[in-house]
Amino acid sequence: MKKGMKYIVALFVMLTTITSNITLAFAKDENWNDTIYHLTDPNEVLTEEEFKEENKLVTQAITDTEFDIATFIVDDHFFAKMGFSAYLSAIYQQNEMGYGVNHDGIVLGIDTTNEEFLIKTFGRGNEIFKKDEFEQLQNIIEQSYQKGSILTAQQSYRESVVEIVEESSEWVSLFEEDYPAGYEMEPTSLVTGAASQTTPSQKEEIVLPDWYVKDPSTFKDFHNDKNTPRLIDNADIFTEEEEAQIAPRLKEILDT
Repeated sequence: MKKGMKYIVALFVMLTTITSNITLAFAKDENWNDTIYHLTDPNEVLTEEEFKEENKLVTQAITDTEFDIATFIVDDHFFAKMGFSAYLSAIYQQNEMGYGVNHDGIVLGIDTTNEEFLIKTFGRGNEIFKKDEFEQLQNIIEQSYQKGSILTAQQSYRESVVEIVEESSEWVSLFEEDYPAGYEMEPTSLVTGAASQTTPSQKEEIVLPDWYVKDPSTFKDFHNDKNTPRLIDNADIFTEEEEAQIAPRLKEILDT
């Protein structure tokens, strides 16, 4: 058993080394979190090729505009406990999405269960996207979906956001410390354009899910804490000698 476990550990260390090297191959932009997907499709509504190509275009758009353009394509079980609006905010904030210190950006949420969508803005996005810009985006997304698919709606959304952000660059400050609250949009049907009749309103009392951080002000990012143990063996699978050999190597790899 011990011999088998050693082979598993060796394989894990090798794979971690490979993964670490791949991660290091990408240039880190400190202005935004480019280590995560800003187009998320956990139920694989898009094909693999569509997903890869669109994510590449989204990444380029964020770099060019210095403004986050995120999309979450999910079904309603993802936000059943907290409401669509709160879910989008939680994912955006907990993943440190957004560009720059004010986390400037916009998020499109697509609810595939009810064929509805919702848009939220953050930071500089609150200043750029007023009621007129929201209505413009809504119409474009609805028409693209009705004529095509979720992919065409996503493509039109990305292209339109880029156009609106670039047009606004001359009159919206990049250095505001406190942008106004964003325009509040209700979940809207992709098919009819009507306000939601099935999805809880973002103004309703929200019950946060168990995984949501209870106090954001004291939340600690253990992933980036170099003092956090990299090997925890509460089941006593390894001997103390084996732990002493493995732990430093894991720390060296994971902290690189």
